[in-house]
Amino acid sequence: MKKTPFLAFLALITILVTASTNNASAELFTKRISIDEYIKSYEKVAVSEMGRTGIPASITLAQGILESEYGNSRLAVEGNNHFGIKCHGWTGEEIYADDDAPNECFRKYPSALDSYHDHSAFLTTRGRYSFLFDLSSTDYKGWAKGLKKAGYATNPAYADILIDLIDRYDLFKYDTGDVVAYNPTPTPAKPSTPRQPTRIPAKGSKSGSGNNGTPPASTTPDKTETQGCSLLSKQRLEADDIPPVFYSNRKKAVRFSCDVSIVQVADAFDIPLKRLIKYNDITNRTIKGKTVIYLQPKRNKNTGAPKAHKVKSGETLYDISQDYGIKIKKLIKRNDMPVGYEPIAGEYVALNKKRKTPLAITTIKNKKKEAKEIKVTKPNKPSSGTVKPSPSGTKPPGSVTPRPPRPQPPVVTPPSPTPVQRYVEHTVTVGDTLYNISKRYNTTVDSIRKANNLTDNSIRIGQVLVVPVP
Repeated sequence: MKKTPFLAFLALITILVTASTNNASAELFTKRISIDEYIKSYEKVAVSEMGRTGIPASITLAQGILESEYGNSRLAVEGNNHFGIKCHGWTGEEIYADDDAPNECFRKYPSALDSYHDHSAFLTTRGRYSFLFDLSSTDYKGWAKGLKKAGYATNPAYADILIDLIDRYDLFKYDTGDVVAYNPTPTPAKPSTPRQPTRIPAKGSKSGSGNNGTPPASTTPDKTETQGCSLLSKQRLEADDIPPVFYSNRKKAVRFSCDVSIVQVADAFDIPLKRLIKYNDITNRTIKGKTVIYLQPKRNKNTGAPKAHKVKSGETLYDISQDYGIKIKKLIKRNDMPVGYEPIAGEYVALNKKRKTPLAITTIKNKKKEAKEIKVTKPNKPSSGTVKPSPSGTKPPGSVTPRPPRPQPPVVTPPSPTPVQRYVEHTVTVGDTLYNISKRYNTTVDSIRKANNLTDNSIRIGQVLVVPVP
């Protein structure tokens, strides 16, 4: 019985030591590396691969930064996959992760070096990338645009983001073939006193509880807030450029007064670029000033008071998604929006529940013209009348040349309302063709192809088609 206290003491010491070791291991495992550290780690292999295959080292490094979250993604940490290359006939080890679809198969490598080698092999052995090797290894912009054109990634802004990374981190220096000493621009010191998030009342909320997607207007103008201002020329943002964090739909967000690059935002808040792109449904590297930028994934529904939003002139579904902090794919599904269309002004977009009636829609092209179409141009003010001399050079006494008639304002015909087009979804089954689907829904093959951006009549089993119906 006397040994019991001693044994209990030993057990306590063992537990404490084990917990301390586990915490240290967890910290070591979860420690993130920076973009600068990533570039220093892989600059030599990128230059070596350029000498061996002709792929610009700047392109290789930029793709590695973007695709692997500069070495911090699960694919990079657990599978040494730095370029997001999927299995596609791969006979080696595999790792699964969500991407364009849930639980997709990705290649797993013994080391990061093997991933870099396979990236080169992937581009040099596939015919769709062959035209890239006609470009100079210093033409990184041509390579970036070519990779997007060949289908390496689905994001429309993929090329612009690669170019932005290369320019912002001076990666083009590696395309000379020499491993230069990488000297990153020092990251500006953060404010000594962290800015506290600003809590925002929800749209339509009288109690002040909840959060909305628009921060309150400041009575003191922001010093960066100027007409058409831009922060794009800065390699990295300074502490004074970074706005305070606020909550929109109970998610952390920021709103810059000036135009800014998604790369700059990711760097300023130390958020993986690919993740930030996904949070905000980014399709353009430049984010316009006053746009809400989310630092966390948007929600499926609005937690505030409004359950529907009345569309303003020129407002897009993306604008609504960012204002309310709701995932755009949820708004599309909730409102039965076909690809390539936008809601017309005056319609109510459902934020939380599925609409019971079809939403009046228009094409994206017409949406951009919508605001201009409703504006009435004021007629030019006629110049004041002048006294003109008679043909002989003399003017009868007391006579005055009459003023020209005042032009009448032009008659402006308001634009005719956009007809409401209804759509239904059809899942392709065995034996389906565009022709028999069109007959089934009393529409045309061309209408189905246009609604789904199809280039030919090919469809596959399981594919979901948007079908316009009378």
